[in-house]
Amino acid sequence: MAHRRRMDRARALGTALLLRRRVPLSVTVEVTNRCNIKCRYCDPLRPGVAEPTTGQLLRLIDEFAALGTQRVGFTGGEPTLREDLPELLAYARGRGLITTVSTNGRLVGEHPERLRDASVVMVSVDGPPEVHDAMRGRGTYERSVAAIRALRAQGARVFSSTVITSASAAQIDHVLGLARAHGFSCIFALLFSEHHRSVPPGEHIQLAASDEESRGAYRLLLERKRARAPIVNSEAFLRYMADARYLDHPIRCKAARWYCAVGADGSVATCGLHLGEPGLPNGFEQGFASAFGALRKAPCDRAYCNFGVEQSMTLSLHPGAVLNFVRYLGRL
Repeated sequence: MAHRRRMDRARALGTALLLRRRVPLSVTVEVTNRCNIKCRYCDPLRPGVAEPTTGQLLRLIDEFAALGTQRVGFTGGEPTLREDLPELLAYARGRGLITTVSTNGRLVGEHPERLRDASVVMVSVDGPPEVHDAMRGRGTYERSVAAIRALRAQGARVFSSTVITSASAAQIDHVLGLARAHGFSCIFALLFSEHHRSVPPGEHIQLAASDEESRGAYRLLLERKRARAPIVNSEAFLRYMADARYLDHPIRCKAARWYCAVGADGSVATCGLHLGEPGLPNGFEQGFASAFGALRKAPCDRAYCNFGVEQSMTLSLHPGAVLNFVRYLGRL
């Protein structure tokens, strides 16, 4: 069954790329605006925003499967706050989708079985306790590590997610050491600016890594990747970031053609960085297929986005990015 699903995914991907069809191969869904911690780089979530019902999300998953989506990512807010998350994951897996969950880990350690239908669980780890807790709140580091231990004990595939800030840029080897000790792999991404969940620009500047710090971090990551450290980011992406190519030679983004994002209110955007913008089509109101079809790729100066750049490189058939994708996700 698993082999057949992988073959089906390969055929769907090949057909979309060869025929240049617009297909939402990868969709990220904000299943809630609620969160149980307050990270320093997140703006307080707006009260009163409606949360999607179980029925709305199940219908959305049906539409994804019908359109040829291969991967759905559940994020938030904090997705584990939803009591129906196990049902959503099981349903998506039953429709043949790769499922990922992005979590701060706070609620995972005691009930890791609730994520058993996640193909990959991504847990936040920004460095040692003094760095991680300063960014996300007291005790959050231990909760993240406990979540990773519990997930690994039940055989789950785990990626850590590290936001590169001025404080965490020098903590790469700590995160990699933790990964080797507990058997998980690591994703690294620069702190996003100008996002609907970002703090105001002045606060962002205080937290963000300088150009020198970010380039140094990505040069070190590239060196560690070449030495076979458990880093999910491809060498192609790490080189792109280490050389700061996003400043003058940005990657050609494939958002709105082969991937997109859905907000908790049903709004559909080219990617998560564009959620919250005015005038977005709504997948709950008009149907996801119609909303996705209405998307138009707008100019974007945020070509340092880890998720978007990696996907765009892979979908552009960059050899290094494709091989890296096969290594980390091709067998799911």
